[in-house]
Amino acid sequence: MKKLFYGLRYGSKGFVFTLDIALAVFILMGFLVVSAFYISRTNEESLSHIQMERTGSDILAVMVYNGALESLSVDTMKTSLNMLLPPNYHARIKITGEALSGPLMAETSLLPSQNEFIVASERAFLKEGRFYKAKIYMWLK
Repeated sequence: MKKLFYGLRYGSKGFVFTLDIALAVFILMGFLVVSAFYISRTNEESLSHIQMERTGSDILAVMVYNGALESLSVDTMKTSLNMLLPPNYHARIKITGEALSGPLMAETSLLPSQNEFIVASERAFLKEGRFYKAKIYMWLK
């Protein structure tokens, strides 16, 4: 004769099966909640930072292509930077190289505030057999 479990006639098979399903549903729900949390943590802010970096890299590429960086003229770089820079960004370009006594700087405004996010992108170019490195720093207005 089978031993009765909680007064049940057929033993504990149904109880264990139900407990097994309840535990599986609990684990599944926990997994879904944790997954939703981590998916929601990937916010749009990181995408905007990537966009800023790519914009800076594109600006430097166009300035190399049209010769504004190779001119090594701060006024030419400022003019080209103001034409190429989207209206909601500020930027600073710093050029260093072997033939320069110090870095050349071209910027659109004052420096950003203390808590601003700044993106940097750089590009190297060659002029008259000498290497130069242009670095652009961008931040939101």
